[in-house]
Amino acid sequence: MTDAETSKPLLLLHAGALGDCVLAIHFARAVKAAVGAERVVLAARSPIARWAAKRGLIDDCRDLDVIGMRHFFLDQPDPPEDVLAFFRGFGWIVSLLGGPDELIHRNLRAITGQAFFCIDPRPAERSATAPAHITRQWVDRLALPMGTDCASAVT
Repeated sequence: MTDAETSKPLLLLHAGALGDCVLAIHFARAVKAAVGAERVVLAARSPIARWAAKRGLIDDCRDLDVIGMRHFFLDQPDPPEDVLAFFRGFGWIVSLLGGPDELIHRNLRAITGQAFFCIDPRPAERSATAPAHITRQWVDRLALPMGTDCASAVT
């Protein structure tokens, strides 16, 4: 991890509903601590993100539609410069918008040039008795490609 990466904020992309967004807040705080990012911005659709930012649980929040996510769902993405500048302002981008082969993730990787990681947010097992809480599963999935121990930040 470089000083440039740790001196920039972390962007977490999340499209889930209320309960999933609450879980993403805990996850975002753990990743922020693990990578040493100066702040964490949660881009989500849920009003819970605004609530969390107002209470200091995360540093800032943005609406997925306002930040121009629609540009990355196209086969031939051509986002305007202000959208690119927004994404390039982050040292880390972590997406919970689907699996690694999703079109949006291929486009974000190609266009932003940032340290980009995606995690499929669906549980490894579809059972109430899954062996690990979903946020722990997310951390485990992220730790290997990031090369850092995010798991120690999850309590």
